[in-house]
Amino acid sequence: MKRLWHWFLIAALAYGNVAFARDTATPGIGATKGVSSSSEAGTAGYRSAAANAIAQKVARRFRSNVDCHAEFAADNTGRTDATKALNRCFATGGNVRLKAGIYKISSYLLVPANTFVTGDGPGETIVRLSANVALYAAWGAQDQYQIMLINGDNAGVFNLQIDAAGFRGCGIGVWYSSNNFIGGNAIRNCGSSAQGILQSGSSYQYVYNNHIFNTMHGMEIWQVTHGQYADNVIETAAEGGFFEADSEDLLVYGNMISDCGDVGLDAEGGVDVILIGNTVRNAKFGELSYFANGTGSGRIPRNIVFVNNVAYRSPAYRAGAAQTSAPTSTEAGGIMLASSTDGQTGIVFSNNTVHATGRTALWANDQGAGVKTGIEISHNEFTSDDRLFTFQRASGALLSENHFHGRPGSEAYEGEWKNPDGGAFLNNTFNYDVTKSKGYALRYYTDAPIKTNPTIAGNACHNCGAFAFEHDPYKSGVAAIVHDNAFSDTWQENGGVHATANGYPQYRGQRLLISFSGVSAASLDLSTLTALGGPLTHARMTLQVSSTGAPGNAYEMTRQAGAAIISRNGSGAGSGAGASTARYASFSGEIIRIKGITSQTVTGYLTLDLTSSR
Repeated sequence: MKRLWHWFLIAALAYGNVAFARDTATPGIGATKGVSSSSEAGTAGYRSAAANAIAQKVARRFRSNVDCHAEFAADNTGRTDATKALNRCFATGGNVRLKAGIYKISSYLLVPANTFVTGDGPGETIVRLSANVALYAAWGAQDQYQIMLINGDNAGVFNLQIDAAGFRGCGIGVWYSSNNFIGGNAIRNCGSSAQGILQSGSSYQYVYNNHIFNTMHGMEIWQVTHGQYADNVIETAAEGGFFEADSEDLLVYGNMISDCGDVGLDAEGGVDVILIGNTVRNAKFGELSYFANGTGSGRIPRNIVFVNNVAYRSPAYRAGAAQTSAPTSTEAGGIMLASSTDGQTGIVFSNNTVHATGRTALWANDQGAGVKTGIEISHNEFTSDDRLFTFQRASGALLSENHFHGRPGSEAYEGEWKNPDGGAFLNNTFNYDVTKSKGYALRYYTDAPIKTNPTIAGNACHNCGAFAFEHDPYKSGVAAIVHDNAFSDTWQENGGVHATANGYPQYRGQRLLISFSGVSAASLDLSTLTALGGPLTHARMTLQVSSTGAPGNAYEMTRQAGAAIISRNGSGAGSGAGASTARYASFSGEIIRIKGITSQTVTGYLTLDLTSSR
């Protein structure tokens, strides 16, 4: 594609002005975030300082300066059709002005190469559809009923309000062009007929400070290279809010997206895509989402990073112009991993914050047997009063150093880590406001064969009670390698850990706090303690005994590291402490017994420091 001049300078100016608008009190980003989507009045006062500044810089590059109303008699009263007059005006190229008013159109408008169309701002310059738009045949399937078609390099649209008025057609389209700018526009009332902004096969695209309300997709970006999408507001999309597919070198930042009938902020494949500092609320199938390559190009995705985004997930979203309440899916999450391309690398969600109410915070579908996902979920904050996470098969996936905060209600739900072939669950922290009552905070299990042992290490579970961790490889029999966790911070029967009979974890380097009690006497059969993983587990153990009125008696039953916990010849008997010699503890075979004074409750607190396994 030929270029009129080198455009990197203008790209830099675009970035600089967007940043400037964010940091000052001038209308722009602040105004965007305050826009109400429920009425025309909400957008009428919207202005974009960044879009105006870029439009002025662009205008100085052209000698021509055309006023479509004054020079081409384009009616700006909304009484007569202005389609033909506007297309004749745009065809002159250069800097084209649409002064304030209402321009009624009945078909698409073509913005040719080297043309910048600039209005006086949303609410002032309004392009309003009065009939269904036909497809632009030259674009073929790429045309999806857009109203403003940017049809060449070095072209853009600024500071207009584009209103479909309920007819079929909407927004702005770009097709196989370069160096295009779309800024400061309000696009609305398209329903499910068309995308707010659609770009396909293009490069060096700059889209900023637009407000999009009630469209099919807010923005749909197909195989675009080198693009910036900044500080846009997308509300009430019938399908996705923002999604890119198989694009390269994109920066998507500072956008606000809400109330989508599909996903909110979505990446479908791509290379070197960064989605940073966006806020997404209430999407039916997930707020921050990733899919496999969606275009069929065969390119393997790599380096797609969601970072420092905030997602709010709730049971309902607002749909359509009437903002009708509709339910969000119960099988989706604030972070949603829908599918993967085998061999992809660097698919990262890092330092994001997810607030879920009545819904799951993190959800991963089954990514497929043998699919190398390259997924990393790290340093995120997940909060929910429902399920915190469900993570199904994702070969080699890493979940590390996340914080899972369970608000009241979440204690009844299970954290599911299912079929994690070769995956790792490392250094994560659970905190529950209410002690868990059922459903393990972390449950590892398989219902399909896996080949490589997953690793569970360095995790801590606070206020998990007896439901910290369950290990259950019931299908594949491939055990997890489990070490250096702090599963329970209080004394619990079985130490808050349960393992099924067909496959035990290989414990080491962690401490389990186990309690048992009875009246006058209490015993613990170590062979029934499934957390130990069977008779080959080795440990260092200490028993503390307390009874009513005489707490704190200690019986050191420490064994050398590596010595079997099972003793066949008896050991560990003690004479007790205090005035009574009737109180004692013994360790014989696999049974620990403690005896106290008649009618007194005696409790044993057994600390198992697991140091090795064979």
